[in-house]
Amino acid sequence: MCREVGGEFSSVPLVRTPAPVFQNWAGEPRYYLSGRTALHAILLDVLTERKCETACLPAYCCDSMIEPFVRCGIKVVFYDIVADDGKILGRLDSLQMCDILYVTDYFGFATQGLDGAVSQYRDRGSVIIYDKTHSLLSSPSVPYDYAFSSIRKWIGVAGCAVLFKAAGPYRLNPPSKTNEDYVALRREAMKRKEAFVEEGRGDKREFLELLTQAEALLARDYVGYSADPESISQTLNADYTSVAAHRRRNAAYLYARLPHAPFLFAKYQDHNFTPLFVPLLIPLRRRELHSRLISEDVYTPIHWPRSEYLSPQERYAESFYEQEISLICDQRYNEEDMERQCGVIEEFLEL
Repeated sequence: MCREVGGEFSSVPLVRTPAPVFQNWAGEPRYYLSGRTALHAILLDVLTERKCETACLPAYCCDSMIEPFVRCGIKVVFYDIVADDGKILGRLDSLQMCDILYVTDYFGFATQGLDGAVSQYRDRGSVIIYDKTHSLLSSPSVPYDYAFSSIRKWIGVAGCAVLFKAAGPYRLNPPSKTNEDYVALRREAMKRKEAFVEEGRGDKREFLELLTQAEALLARDYVGYSADPESISQTLNADYTSVAAHRRRNAAYLYARLPHAPFLFAKYQDHNFTPLFVPLLIPLRRRELHSRLISEDVYTPIHWPRSEYLSPQERYAESFYEQEISLICDQRYNEEDMERQCGVIEEFLEL
């Protein structure tokens, strides 16, 4: 029986001398329970000083990143994200004035068209929030007022997001407690998954149910929580050098092995980029391909369901919502695991 590929992380690779992942981030760090918790803290910090009525967000994003704006009573408008000649492009040039501009990269690769637009919006007085979750281990950056990254997308922490404010002190005190119920659910789920995957012990349904409970709890109760001490320690002492090298190596294998596959990014880029996933755009039968991969115990995610906050008239980011599927390249897996994905893709697409 082949081992499963994909799903939530269950461990953290640690190192005695950590790589200085956050050394080039401007500002003082704070540690929050999750990405949406950090984003909500940013909005509260901004709102203590100024009134904010509108925020411009990329149309291609997870609803959990939109919800904090809605919770804070800030109107959200969207700008389009498009696939453009083997890269992702943010179409910011025609946007109206907004109080907050939210920008992000995707899958470890830089979003094109951000730098000039961000400068223009800063000159107009907009607050710039940079979501570096997908580019945590990559070099691209844009000028920002606040930046944050969800760490559990990269390694098996129970819950941690790092937040930086580029200039000046925070206006609000940091949270003094974590969501202990959420952390306990996540940690027990990771423990059971580790036992199932590595030793064949237990029932898969048990850790999946715990993860479902944890995510439901986070959706209901994410505001005002710090990361727990163990997750902070793991975040600061993770072996990011090994994580990055392993991901780049796996991604390079996928590109070399499937030269005619419909990769979102036309070619694998240099060592300045560390992929979170390796996305494909499948114009036909994506769901069928996804089901076929699952039947082979390969759990490739689809990013994301089309946002419920987009109106039917806003046909933004359509190619991503309708065609994207993310091949897995992370540090848990080796060349044999990459080949399993490639075999399914090659046969299905008749490459």
